[in-house]
Amino acid sequence: MSTTPPTLPPKGPLSSTPADSSVGGDSTPVSQTPTPHQHERRHIPLPQVCKTLPTHEITKLLDTLDVLKGYLITLMKDQVENEAKELDAVVKQIETYIESLHKLNSQKDETNKRLEHMHSLVQKWTATEAQMARSLQKFSRENIYTQLLSSVNDSRRLTESIQDSFLSHTVDHDEAVILEFIRNYKQERTLYYLRKEKLSRFNENRVGGLS
Repeated sequence: MSTTPPTLPPKGPLSSTPADSSVGGDSTPVSQTPTPHQHERRHIPLPQVCKTLPTHEITKLLDTLDVLKGYLITLMKDQVENEAKELDAVVKQIETYIESLHKLNSQKDETNKRLEHMHSLVQKWTATEAQMARSLQKFSRENIYTQLLSSVNDSRRLTESIQDSFLSHTVDHDEAVILEFIRNYKQERTLYYLRKEKLSRFNENRVGGLS
């Protein structure tokens, strides 16, 4: 048996990588990322008076802070004017507010005076109302009932007194005394029944019709 190893097959052509291959035989150039645009430096125009100065003088002026401030103020003139107008408007609003505040304080003082006057009138009315209540107290239902009941009792006691006085001395009565008794008793008894009827009608809420 032979110990010689088998012969290896021949080495084929190298395969091309996708990066090296081309479509249709044309090579495509590698695209490069465009560089970002650089920010353009904003050049502020110089005033007309500075155009006749030498460069070193202009540089010297630009290095001076006050000159730069003045130049910036010149460039911002429109903005400053607008802000000045806005400031004037704010000042006018403040003046209007102060004027309105003065008017409000004046109206406040006038309102306080009227309020004090109203409180004085309320106190007077309260005192008058209390006086009216005291004056009308005698016309209250309780007071009228008390007066009617008292008048009925007074008339009843008076007629009973006249009757008792007459009956206690019947022996000494002549015709004139009897006629006087009848007249007085009839008069007081009539008043008694009239007052009693008023009290009855008052209790039944039928006030009126009796003098």
